[in-house]
Amino acid sequence: QYDKDGNMVYEGFRVRDTNACYGTRYYPENHQIAYVGNWHMGKRWGRGVQYDRAGKVVYEGDWMNNRPMKKRVEVSCDEESKLTYPLNTEELIIVEYAFCDRHMKKLDLSIFSSLRVLEIDEGCFCNVVSTHIEGFDRLEAVRIYSSCFEVNDDWGEGRGKFFLCDCPALKEFVVGNKSFQNCLVCEMRNLPNLETISIGDVKEEEADCFWYSSLVLRNMPKLKTVTLGGACFCGCHKAVFEDLPMLESIQLGKDALKFVDLRGTVLMLSNLPKLTTLTTCGDSESFWGPHIVTFEGLPALTTATIFSSFHAVRKWRVFNAGALESHYGVCGHNAHSNIRSLSELRSLGKTLKELVVDAGCEAYTKTKKLNFSEYKNVTRIVIGNQSFKRVKEVIVEGLPLLVELVFGEGCFSYADEVS
Repeated sequence: QYDKDGNMVYEGFRVRDTNACYGTRYYPENHQIAYVGNWHMGKRWGRGVQYDRAGKVVYEGDWMNNRPMKKRVEVSCDEESKLTYPLNTEELIIVEYAFCDRHMKKLDLSIFSSLRVLEIDEGCFCNVVSTHIEGFDRLEAVRIYSSCFEVNDDWGEGRGKFFLCDCPALKEFVVGNKSFQNCLVCEMRNLPNLETISIGDVKEEEADCFWYSSLVLRNMPKLKTVTLGGACFCGCHKAVFEDLPMLESIQLGKDALKFVDLRGTVLMLSNLPKLTTLTTCGDSESFWGPHIVTFEGLPALTTATIFSSFHAVRKWRVFNAGALESHYGVCGHNAHSNIRSLSELRSLGKTLKELVVDAGCEAYTKTKKLNFSEYKNVTRIVIGNQSFKRVKEVIVEGLPLLVELVFGEGCFSYADEVS
């Protein structure tokens, strides 16, 4: 293609009078290349390079509608349906109160394969039920601020779902207060470079994130800190921290990770060799209600500040659990115990000289009365923490050789009489 003075201005493919497919555009006054790359309907569209009149590269990359495609895209609430979103976007910023259409129930961002940073401001996607952030090879940070994904019309039912999976470059995951309040499922897996999880403000008593969800964190080799705000995961069925070799700190706001009192609820902290700090706030009921508790492989744990916890535990496994082994509510196994059940006590006969009952023994037995007065030769009775909690009458009398009597924390919690 030539201009009216006979200077070449374009060389390449054309459809009729329109530049198409691939070609080169020139500056007519000095015959320098102005642009070389893809064309569509006469516009620079696709991959291409723009030069100045001296031959220096001005921009190299993707084009759309005759303009360089932005790596950073901001979407405000009045632009939701107007924008064409470049698929090579690296930073996607959703401005506050965007995408709250009642008909939008699912968020899937998989078309943005080049995404590195995702930020969602306050009050966005308030009616989205299912959120999928999955399969992003380059994604490094996810920041979701307050009151997003609330599903307000269904509060109290717990039907939202959140998936953060298969993002090998992700380092940071942040969620603000009141986001995902009504979420029933929170799944995070295959995040080998994740270092920080911060969900809600630990100083806020009612951060309320993922109220109904369980939390399972496994096999995250670089995870260092987990922070959960007040009342986050407050109705969970399962909380698992397992095989996290770099985890140093778990900080819980008031009532974070409080369990529903249902059969089969599970709390597990296992193989966390660098964990030094496990804390909660004030009169928190964090860890209240699980029925099955495992604490093992926590050799570095020196600070464990938890309060009204471990109500209703049916089964304990405690081994090499650091500071938790001496926590008043934890039933650590006593290697010197000779009694682990009522049937074992009865089978040993009445001539025993020592009765050392393991922690958590028969915590929820249907037996209402224990009479230790039958063991006339006994010199020592030691009952571990949280044992015989539902026994109502305990008799210890007429034992002339008895020199030591110890009842651990939480034993005979409902006893009416101790003679």
